Amino acid sequence: MITPQVETGGTIGIIIRYAIRITVHIQGTTITNISVENVDVIPDDEARPNLI
Repeated sequence: MITPQVETGGTIGIIIRYAIRITVHIQGTTITNISVENVDVIPDDEARPNLI
């Protein structure tokens, strides 16, 4: 997603945002709480996000 942003000097810049979809398949009905810890989004050599 690209969002325009007006800078304080009157110029217009852009903000590029990425969305990362995480799909978790859970079988059964006994799991009531799930947490994800220690996840980082790091850009690769072409500035695309990598989930680590």
